[in-house]
Amino acid sequence: KDTAAYNEFLIRMKDWQARNGRRVMEHLPDYAAAMLVDSTLSLAMALSNLPPERRSNGNEVVEALRGINLGGVSGKVRFTSEGDRRDPVYDIVNLPNNHDGEWQVVGSIKLHSDRSDVSLAKEELCWAGRGCGGETPSDEYPQPKQKLPAWVLVVIPLIALLTVALGLKYWRSKVKKAKLRESICDLQSRLDAVKNIDNELAGLGRTIENAKDKQDRLIKERFALQGVPTHWTSPLEGLIEVPPDDEQYWNVMDQLRETMSDAWASKVWRVQNKSLWTFYSFHKDRLKMHGADPNERHVWHGTSTLDPAIIYSDRQDGFMMQFSNKGFWGRGIYFADKASYSNSYTYKPSGSSERPGASDDEKEMFFARLLVGNEVLMNRDESNAKAAECRNLTVPPDDPTKGQRYNTVTGYTAGSQVWIVYENGRAYPDYLVRYYRGKRDAKRSPFKSRREAISHQRRNSSRTETSAPSISASRTVPKWVYFDKG
Repeated sequence: KDTAAYNEFLIRMKDWQARNGRRVMEHLPDYAAAMLVDSTLSLAMALSNLPPERRSNGNEVVEALRGINLGGVSGKVRFTSEGDRRDPVYDIVNLPNNHDGEWQVVGSIKLHSDRSDVSLAKEELCWAGRGCGGETPSDEYPQPKQKLPAWVLVVIPLIALLTVALGLKYWRSKVKKAKLRESICDLQSRLDAVKNIDNELAGLGRTIENAKDKQDRLIKERFALQGVPTHWTSPLEGLIEVPPDDEQYWNVMDQLRETMSDAWASKVWRVQNKSLWTFYSFHKDRLKMHGADPNERHVWHGTSTLDPAIIYSDRQDGFMMQFSNKGFWGRGIYFADKASYSNSYTYKPSGSSERPGASDDEKEMFFARLLVGNEVLMNRDESNAKAAECRNLTVPPDDPTKGQRYNTVTGYTAGSQVWIVYENGRAYPDYLVRYYRGKRDAKRSPFKSRREAISHQRRNSSRTETSAPSISASRTVPKWVYFDKG
């Protein structure tokens, strides 16, 4: 570095760098300067050893370089037949941490054809990533990894794809479960809300039901105080049509069809006449006062040509002796146990304003209450004398055991028991029945049985139910007929 050749070379290099706009270096590392000087001298010596005409031949120049033997700045310069430097000596340096730092020589290595001489200060040697000093890293390279089989290279991507697919499926399943869980929670919330509403409705229904029960009880108490049947409905006066799915309707229907199986009621009206009921109740109390059992029965009564409205609209007597004709048991008001008997004395409706819409095949008769009281059986078929006695009756005969007259005369005719009373007020026109015979007409008689009617009534809960008086199968309240003819 301190030789004249080095200084001259450095001066010329700086001049060249300045002229070409390159960065001017203040100094060169020793090894670089030595190598540059020796390289230049070697090439110059090789060229000087060749005639001018051979200097442009590259192969000639290479052969001339192989023959160089120069004592250069970096040491003796000689080349092998392969073109490598023979017995070179290299400095081992630590690289500086920055561009302007100094190169620190920590050793040297001289290569021979059969050996290498190394001189090294290990404590000053710095290794990249390991710091300075310490043990020298092994000069053995790690063994190369074995190549994977071809099928592994195929399987690994498939496994990766499968893993991604399973992960995606799991993610979708998780999202789906989350949505399902959210839907279930929402549904549960709705069900809870519906349940709460149902509970409130049930409570409200019970409240309404209790209110209706209380209303029915108060109405019955009011009716009882007014002296009318508890199954009547408001208004207390008038002809009230009974719905075909009502129990009262089928109580009447069953009694009608007991002796006329082909009969079908098209209309059933309940007669609500407070004046007639009061008169009827008076006679019931009078019988009790005289020690007689009222012996109340349901019976049938046909009015023949007399419009039933004259009876159920009357405010005084209802069934009246004035409309009676003389029959087998004299002149009285006749009632029958069997509807088939009263069928011969029915009224043919003409379509009054109160009872419109009658068909040509329809008839009407009463299903009434009768106070039989103390009755006497008079068999008109016993003898001609007995028949004559019965036919001339205007009042019941005397009861020798009680010293007073019987209340009612009874007998049998045309297969039915009949009862005859000889005074007004002993019967009440409970129901007026319009009916026809033959095949059931669904428009006029919508239900073919009580069970079907009850099922319909349960479904149609909006209809107000009324409690009906029971008519027992034993018919302790038989039926009646107006006995206009013998």
